[in-house]
Amino acid sequence: MEGIQRRTCNPTVSRGQLPSKFTRAGVLSLLLVSALVLLPTIATPARAVCRSRVATILFHVWGTAGTIVFAGTSYADGMSTSISWGCGQSYSISYSYIATGFTFRQWASDAGSFANQASQSTTFYPAGNSGAIAMVLQYDGPRNWGGYVADIASAPPGTTSWSAYATFILPTSASYVQAPNSGIDKVSVWAGLGGCSPGLPPPCGTNLWQAGFLMTVTSGGSVAVHPFTEECTTTNCQPAYIWNGLFNTVNIALGDRVYVQVSYSTSGGVSFYMQDYGPGDTWTLQGGCPGNCIANYASDTESSEWVVEAPTAVASGSDCGVQQGYLCVLPNYGSFTIPNNSFGTTPLSADFALGLLRTIGDDSHQPSDYSNPSYLTNGPISNSGGWTVTWGTTPG
Repeated sequence: MEGIQRRTCNPTVSRGQLPSKFTRAGVLSLLLVSALVLLPTIATPARAVCRSRVATILFHVWGTAGTIVFAGTSYADGMSTSISWGCGQSYSISYSYIATGFTFRQWASDAGSFANQASQSTTFYPAGNSGAIAMVLQYDGPRNWGGYVADIASAPPGTTSWSAYATFILPTSASYVQAPNSGIDKVSVWAGLGGCSPGLPPPCGTNLWQAGFLMTVTSGGSVAVHPFTEECTTTNCQPAYIWNGLFNTVNIALGDRVYVQVSYSTSGGVSFYMQDYGPGDTWTLQGGCPGNCIANYASDTESSEWVVEAPTAVASGSDCGVQQGYLCVLPNYGSFTIPNNSFGTTPLSADFALGLLRTIGDDSHQPSDYSNPSYLTNGPISNSGGWTVTWGTTPG
C-alpha cells in the first residue's frame, strides 16, 4: 500500500559464520543434548554362568596287575566314577600299585587327553563324553610276541559271539638277516582270540584262534607274503594253514593295506575274514577253519591280541634252519603299522575299555632281533588309537 514502507528481514550471514545469537558453544550444547535424548539406553550384559556337565569314566587295568589313583581316589579294573566337564576341569591321575613282572607303559583314553601320556603321574582333561581310561602295562617276561594283548573277560553276560579285528599296513621293504643253515627268515602279523599262554597271570585264555599274514625272506633276498590261519590249544598249535597255490597269481604287495578279523560264536564256531585293499591286487577271503583244524574247536574268549611274531619251527629240519620248537629268525622288516582307529574287539563298544598289555617280541637268536611296539595314540570317541611295531636289535 502507498505510504507504507515494506521492510524485509534479511540478515546477512557470511559463509562460515553463525548469527550472533547462536554461538558455537550453544550449538554444540544443543547437539549433545539431542544426542543424549536420541541414543537408546544400553544395558550392561550379565556375565554368563558356566554350567558343568557330567560324564562317566570306566577304569581298566590288566586283571589285578595295578590300581589307578584318579583325583585322589583309588580304582581297580572295572570300577567307574562320574566327573564334571565343560568349565575347564582337569583331574590328577597316577597309580598306587603295579604287580611284580609288569611296568607302567602309558595312559590311553577315548574320553579325553593327558598332559603327558607316558608320565606315571599326570593330568587328565575330559573331552566331554563318557568313556574309559586304561593304564597300559608292559609285560616284562620273555615272549616272541611284539604288540598288544587285551583283557576281554569282562564282556557282558550272555554274550555268544566275539571278534578281534585290525588293519595292518605291510612293510614297504624287507631284507634277509642271517639264519642258521641259511634258513628262511619269517615274521607273521595277526589278530587273535584267546591265547594268553602260561607266563602271563590270570585272566588268561587257553585256546588261540588267529588269522593274518606270513612274510618270508630267503637268503637270496626273495620276499613273499601269504595269508594264514591257525588253531592252538594249551599244549600245542596245529600247523598253520597257509594259502600258497591260491595266491600264485595274486600280488600281495609290500606296503599293502590289509584287514583281518577273527571271530568265534557258540553256535557257529570259529570264522575269519581277510581283505587286501592294495595298492597290489585287491581280494577277500572268508570262512571257517580252512584246514589243519581241531575237531569241535572252541576259541577262548578272555583275551584278544594284535601281534607281530617270530614263528616257531613246528618240525625238525624246518625251512627256517632251526630245530623243532625253536624260533625262526626275523627278517629286517622295518615296521608294521596299525593306523589310528583300526583295531579293536566286539562286543565291547569302546575299544579303549580294555586292560591293555604291551609285549616286546624277539626271536631269541644272537643277537636277538626285537619287535618293539610304539606307544598307543589316543583315538576319538569309541575308537582306538594306533601304533607301529618296529624291527630292531635292542628292546624298546
